[in-house]
Amino acid sequence: MTSLLNKLNNLTSLTILDISWCSKLKSLPNELSNFTSLTILDVSLSSSLTLWLNKFKNLISLTIFDIFLYLSLTLLPNELGNITSLIRLTLLPNKIGNLISLTTL
Repeated sequence: MTSLLNKLNNLTSLTILDISWCSKLKSLPNELSNFTSLTILDVSLSSSLTLWLNKFKNLISLTIFDIFLYLSLTLLPNELGNITSLIRLTLLPNKIGNLISLTTL
């Protein structure tokens, strides 16, 4: 999967990138910041993926970002706050099962 993602660098018109359930994927390519047309990014359940702080700076069209049960998430990139087009951020921590008194999420 990593080698496939590295070959996507010329797909600047790509609008949806779903790499959920990619357990062997270690990191996203630097070229991700070239995907200025990307509107949906899903990295849910990608258990080996490490945080990519600098790869969000040009994702100005991103409207949906799903990080559902992202196992190694410790913090969100600062650049995410600059994506004014973002309308949905699905962020659910891996340890949600421990919140036995939770009534609203």
